[in-house]
Amino acid sequence: MFSIFISCNNNEVSFKSLIENKNLIKLSINSISDNPSIEIDSLIDSIYYIKPQVSDNSLIGEYSKILFEDNKVFILENSKTNKAVYAFAMDGRFLFKINARGDGPGEYVSIHDFYIDANNKQVGILDRSQILKYDYKGKFIGKLDLRKYLVKNIIYNNNFIYAYTYSYCFENKCHNLKVFNMQGELVYSDYPLEKSLQDFPLASDKIYLNADSDKVFFNSLNNDTIYRFEKDHLTPEVVVDFAEYKYPDDEFHKLLDKGEDVISELSYLRDSKYALFGINNFSLTSDYLFTSFLKGYTVYYALFSFKTKNKRIFSSLKPSDNILITPRIIFANDHFIYSILDAEYLDWHKRHEESLGITDPHKDFSKTRIDRYNYLLKDINIDDNAVIAVMKFKYF
Repeated sequence: MFSIFISCNNNEVSFKSLIENKNLIKLSINSISDNPSIEIDSLIDSIYYIKPQVSDNSLIGEYSKILFEDNKVFILENSKTNKAVYAFAMDGRFLFKINARGDGPGEYVSIHDFYIDANNKQVGILDRSQILKYDYKGKFIGKLDLRKYLVKNIIYNNNFIYAYTYSYCFENKCHNLKVFNMQGELVYSDYPLEKSLQDFPLASDKIYLNADSDKVFFNSLNNDTIYRFEKDHLTPEVVVDFAEYKYPDDEFHKLLDKGEDVISELSYLRDSKYALFGINNFSLTSDYLFTSFLKGYTVYYALFSFKTKNKRIFSSLKPSDNILITPRIIFANDHFIYSILDAEYLDWHKRHEESLGITDPHKDFSKTRIDRYNYLLKDINIDDNAVIAVMKFKYF
């Protein structure tokens, strides 16, 4: 390994420190069929369902973000009418919520992101580049003012806050990755990003940061490399080669020059053969890389096994009689993928199963299917919170 330290010149900002990785993993997406579906039984080893309890204090309209931390499930609702973080036990019992919307001391106006500090039993809420910290009882603890960095996304890991920012500088590129200690002091910044990329209107749902255990990873828009944070440098960890599906760099820069007008190009872009624009979401563990990307009007998923070197590329999962999920995967981490099942969807399946006679003991249904009906469907109400399906990968 060797370090590359590059100074600023020619009105450009470069990497502060980039460490070569001799064990860099290179993965290729060289063949994508139209709307490929795979049988869920071929991918999933086991599944369980979390049914978040409904009460006057825990009715959730939409799931904007979910974190599994401290043996709990934390759900952010970031809708127009409600901005709060809810905590549930793994069996679905409601525990507490952070609901301090307002414009006074200890209150937030909006929620752009949030994190969980399990060691200190705290919830951090990002509001207009300020992080407001609350304990598990909802008591306000303190605030970190990061407004000069224009923070977009945050991840907490090992007593540091990793942030993707819209930082401004006098050069054509600015360092957009920041690492802060828990006092809000900047301890590291890196990754040169063109200013025109900061507000690119076709990347609103792009995921830039992810973590696995004590490792934090980063991927930028239209970039095929996933980087790993170290204490004072970045290391390329994985390269995903989109081959013929990669959007050409020169064409991409033409899109950047259009600014907000690029929205008018969306239909044309979706009719092209390219993945728009590289990796959209990703999860990286010691065993797997799970990514999603957009091609045409379809979200594709790519699952790579580091142990076997095998890969699966698909756009949806076909449910089986024993496993009930929605066709679209919401997100992934560790060795699990997740899907959100709203109450209306489950109510339809309840009525469908009952029409087939699942409550009739003389009918021939598998034990798994009967157990699923009794646990998941039997008592479902269309006013219930959405259910989280948690599925563990098979080794393949």
